[in-house]
Formats: sequence, C-alpha cells, structure tokens
Amino acid sequence: MGVIARMDRFNAFDQDTVDELVKRRKVTAKDAEYIVPRENRALQVSIFLLFILSLAFIFLPITGNYPEIVSISSLTLIIASIFFVYDFFNDRFIRKRTYKRDLWLLKVQLECNDIQRFYSSIHTAHSQEIFAKQNLRNWVRRMDLVSPSRQVIISYFLDKLNVKGKCLVDLGYGHKRELKVLARCNNKVYGLDLNMTTLTDSIASYPCVSQGNVERVPFKSNSFDWAFFLEVMEHLTYPKNARAEIRRILKPGGFLFLTTPSQNRIQMYQFLNPIKFFTKCLSFWFEGLLDPKLLVNLMRGHYYFHTDFTINELRKFLESEKFKIQIWTTYGIGGWIISVLAKIDPHVRKILREVSLMDREGIKGEAYSSTRSALSEIEIKYGKKLAGINIFLQKIPFVRLIGTNHLIIAEKT
Repeated sequence: MGVIARMDRFNAFDQDTVDELVKRRKVTAKDAEYIVPRENRALQVSIFLLFILSLAFIFLPITGNYPEIVSISSLTLIIASIFFVYDFFNDRFIRKRTYKRDLWLLKVQLECNDIQRFYSSIHTAHSQEIFAKQNLRNWVRRMDLVSPSRQVIISYFLDKLNVKGKCLVDLGYGHKRELKVLARCNNKVYGLDLNMTTLTDSIASYPCVSQGNVERVPFKSNSFDWAFFLEVMEHLTYPKNARAEIRRILKPGGFLFLTTPSQNRIQMYQFLNPIKFFTKCLSFWFEGLLDPKLLVNLMRGHYYFHTDFTINELRKFLESEKFKIQIWTTYGIGGWIISVLAKIDPHVRKILREVSLMDREGIKGEAYSSTRSALSEIEIKYGKKLAGINIFLQKIPFVRLIGTNHLIIAEKT
C-alpha cells in the first residue's frame, strides 16, 4: 500500500521535488504524474463567476442596460453561492471526491525509520539552531492572542478534570512542554517518543520516559488511566494502528486526551493576504479550496507529511475503536497580528528584533533558548488573561468549528 495524506493548501509540489522522488525512491515517471498538483475546477468556476459579476457592476453605469445586467449578475451570484454552499456543507461529497477520484497515491512506503530520521534532524537540542531558524519566525507571527497556548489550555482542563494521582502517559511528548504540565499534577507520568535524542535529554528529569513508536507501544495492556496524544496523530503513517494501541494500554474507563490540527481552521493573519482572503470566502472547507494532494516535503533528505482532520473524521475514527467522545472543542480561535502587538508592547518589539537578527546572522543554542523562553512568557502572559474569552468563544458552534486545533477527551468503553 502507498501512503495517503492530504496536503495543506499552502504547500505544493515543484518539479525538483517530483524529480527527487523519482530518483531517491525509484518512483516511475508515470507514478510521479499522480502527485503533480491539479487545479480545482469548482474553485476555477467560482472565481470566473465572481469575475463576471464584478464586470457586470463595472459596466452597469456605462451601458445603462439595467434589467439585463441585473439579471445576469443575480444569476451569476446564485451559481457562485451554490458552489460555496455545496463545498461548505456537503461533507459526504467531499469525502467521496477525496478518496475515490482526486487523491494522488504515491506507491512508496513511508516507514517508521524515515520519520524517525526526519524528527531526529529537527526536533532535538543538538539542532535547535536549524529548528529555530526554520520555524521561529512563523511561530511568532502565528501566536494567538484570543487563545492561550496549548500548555495553558491543557492546564485549564487538567484543573477541571479528576487526574490528580492518576497514571498518565504522554505519547509523542517531543519538547517535553506538555510533559512538564502533566507532571505538576503529582501524577506518575510516563512518556514515549520516537526521537532518541529527546529521550536522552528527558530521562534525567523524567525517568519513566522511553523511546518507541506510538504505532507499537511498548507498554502492557490496561496500564494507564489517561493517554495524552498531543499534536501527534497528524504525523502518523498509520493512525489506525496508534488508535488500537492506545485502546489496548488504557484501563477500562480510561480516557484519551487528543489534540490535532483542524482541517477547518481559520486564523486572522490569513486574511491579510487578499488572495487567501478571497479563497476563504469561496469555501471554509480546506478541500474545497484546492484539491487534496499527497504531502511529501523533502526536508534535509527526509520525507514529512501532515494530515488535517475534520471533527466528523475524528468522531468516526474514535467510535470505530469504541471510544466515546465526552468533550470536543477547539483552541487557537481568532489569531492576532504580532506587528500590532509589537507597537504597543516594547517587550514583544524587542524579541521580534532579536528573531530578525538571528535569522540574518545564524542562531546559537543559547540564543535560541533565551528567545524561546521569552516568547513562552508572552504566551503565558496573554494566554492566562484571555483564557476566559477563549472558553466563551468555544461555546459558539460556528466559532468552535473554525478553531485551529481540535481538543477531544474520549472515554474507553
């Protein structure tokens, strides 16, 4: 079997990537044709219809043919609206279109070792400079004022839930930020991560961490009260295997705490670009914007893919393994313009200048650590103050639908 994953709409294959896939993985030229992006006909039609509509309004005062132009404009607007509504509400059509017609299948197996080498090259203390240089600027720009950071929102739920003294496991703990939050609750916390370097950095503070694959978890059955699966599912080759493993290691009545990016997410900064704003107006459904594509990025010689999910997909995904969703919400709602905040907060302005300098001159480990800590302080500062606003917004159905990340608490039945 090949690997199937949807592509984030802002990523695209270029010919060099396709050539490299052919070269490195012995993909035939014929197979490579299936991963070349194709254009979305519905999007093209919608853009064309709205273009006709704009021309009609331009020539209306010139020609004076009011009845004819108004009729054409009305018809055009109706047809464009049908495309929009159909893409937005008809989830069944989108799923069917995705899996049966427009999804490219690359006949290449992405093995665990490929993913492990990739994350070992980027998510480690040894290569913090590379990670910071590639991602820190984007991370700063996308920081969310309305929603607190993941650590803050998880802390909020942990305070409300009965987890004190429970046996917890964090699957794919990465940089240990959430692991620290879980440990504060006086729990016995276990951790599992694919990255061996992460294990080496963590074992002194957290002796119960181990190295392994979440699709083959090295823990006994019925061992944990809570399993935390935070921003991991979207990176997996076979998420069904991980789901079955999570069910196996949870005790009867145990809970899964899952977060993963939402396919329907909207962030404020996207609307600063007129093209992105226009495509968002056409459809809030990611797969309605551009046809889904297999996401395979060559980053330092390794392959990376990322799959976003709708709440309906996650619900079916969990129910098929007999999990019952107790809580579903999203976080990351809204978004903010970091440059505006920088104008009113000298502390933010200073950090942004440091980030720009590090981008130009190259980043050292110590400089990265101090800057990252400062940015975390900003997250906590604004996140805690506005956590109440975030929770209030989650209660509005449509607003909750377009949050950046899903947060699900599901019980093993």
